[in-house]
Amino acid sequence: MLDPVQRQVAHADQHTLLLGPAGTGRTCALQWATTLLARAHGSHRVVAVTADRTAARQWQGLIARRLTGAAPVITTVAGLAQQVLTSSDRLG
Repeated sequence: MLDPVQRQVAHADQHTLLLGPAGTGRTCALQWATTLLARAHGSHRVVAVTADRTAARQWQGLIARRLTGAAPVITTVAGLAQQVLTSSDRLG
């Protein structure tokens, strides 16, 4: 499932910027981190930002299947900016 480095990233309880080449498991580690943070702190306290809307929808669906209740916000940079400008309570 997760290798030791991915597991360390997934269990980090802090802001995380993960860099690396394609195919190294960054997305998998961050998807698990999103899931675990949502379980620990509530989905309403977690925001994940991805490259495009298609990736955001796929990530949202994956996380939703791992959680009971609402999934956290998975969005793009543009989507996050729009949410901040229109409803600061959403990210509360």
